[in-house]
Amino acid sequence: MSCCPPNAEKYLAPDYSFVGSTVALDTGLELYVTGTGASKKGLLIVPDIYGWNGGRTRNIADYYAEEGYYVVVPKLLTPAIDGGTDGDGFAAVISMEHLVENLMKFPYPGNLDAKIEATVAHMKAQGVESIGLMGFCWGGWVTACAVAPSSKVLPDIKVMVIGHPSNHLENYFGGSAQTMFDNISVPTLLLPANGDPAEYDEEGAWFQSVKARYPTSKTYRFATVEHGFIPRADITIPEKRAAVDEAMEQFTSFLKAHL
Repeated sequence: MSCCPPNAEKYLAPDYSFVGSTVALDTGLELYVTGTGASKKGLLIVPDIYGWNGGRTRNIADYYAEEGYYVVVPKLLTPAIDGGTDGDGFAAVISMEHLVENLMKFPYPGNLDAKIEATVAHMKAQGVESIGLMGFCWGGWVTACAVAPSSKVLPDIKVMVIGHPSNHLENYFGGSAQTMFDNISVPTLLLPANGDPAEYDEEGAWFQSVKARYPTSKTYRFATVEHGFIPRADITIPEKRAAVDEAMEQFTSFLKAHL
């Protein structure tokens, strides 16, 4: 199994005017930032393989800024693959055959961990005291790495929500998805889609591991839409718009209950 099932939503070019801005940290890491730290609540969004400006990623960030969060989307997959999308992640047309091979160039220890730590430090400098994580696809694997017991940022993270998770990528990095879920250390919401492994479901071993330790954790399968739908589905199609709206409502409710 690859990062994404064969039926996954394809690349979607952004077509909106975002209200946030981009900043570069002293480390060289670039961030899309939106909102203020006035509420002392922050949301760190780890996007899918199309990076910090693919699909509706920044639109989603701006939405949560309006909800009162200081929201940050870090530029993580650099150097970009085949030019990427706005210098991050993968290009619009990718070879699924080489998808995992390229993702393995970005392990969490020694690469992504420093970027996540720098992002959290930036958020705290803006007055944020409690942080939620939101991951899409590959980004859900990253956020799960960030809430393992050994993570330096774990004390600042209170909740995690993942849309159409690709946490099974852990198997390619020499670990196991089961162990990854055994190590998740915050309440978690999973929103798998059509084609995602059954282990993410209510009776699945991966979800049950989190639920046993964090009883408020939830999972809900969007069985009629495809992997990647939240930031990438064509929302001019009513059924897909309804699914995206429902997913956003579930994210919002869960974040509010835990932050």
